[in-house]
Amino acid sequence: MVRRTDLEAGHYLSTYFSGYATVRKYYDLRDSERMTSKDTSPQEKVAAKKEAASALIAIINSAGDSIKGGLLDPQVETVIPLDTLLALLGEALAFLNCEQLHLLTYTLLNFLTPNIQ
Repeated sequence: MVRRTDLEAGHYLSTYFSGYATVRKYYDLRDSERMTSKDTSPQEKVAAKKEAASALIAIINSAGDSIKGGLLDPQVETVIPLDTLLALLGEALAFLNCEQLHLLTYTLLNFLTPNIQ
């Protein structure tokens, strides 16, 4: 219906609804009973974690499509806005082990501290 009256609005709605559905799938996987239940076997938890991580990687790849090569290309349309990339990378921290997490956190803080005014 919207697409008939306003083609551009219909395009944006379909694009961002697709992105929302992708992000929603990740959060559903992350918060599923398979990940949090005490009755779930370790193998099943690992499989659920891999599935959630794969969904998150797909989201991060989509959000980063407009900055391939390090330069922003505003002509590239993505289903996930680039503004959410930092939050998505923060979500990825949960999939690292503690030693990697400490090193990554230290590196990120050293990188961001001079830029925060």
